[in-house]
Amino acid sequence: MESKTINSVQFEENEGVMKLQEYLKKYKIKQRVFAKMVGVSEQTVSHWLSGYCNPSYENAIKIYSKTKREVTLEDMGL
Repeated sequence: MESKTINSVQFEENEGVMKLQEYLKKYKIKQRVFAKMVGVSEQTVSHWLSGYCNPSYENAIKIYSKTKREVTLEDMGL
């Protein structure tokens, strides 16, 4: 498994990629709860899930961390 380090955070390439929406559904996490976990508005999470926009690099790192590496940077369009 290939990995890379960015800003002291180790990212592993994940063959079984999981999109954020699938992650939230799998763990029964509501958008508003996940928004608080990441420190953004519920509307921002909604925009990510709808494909309206991708998370910023900073938020992508938070998502990667909060999802315990199940949602990768590639999943988020980065």
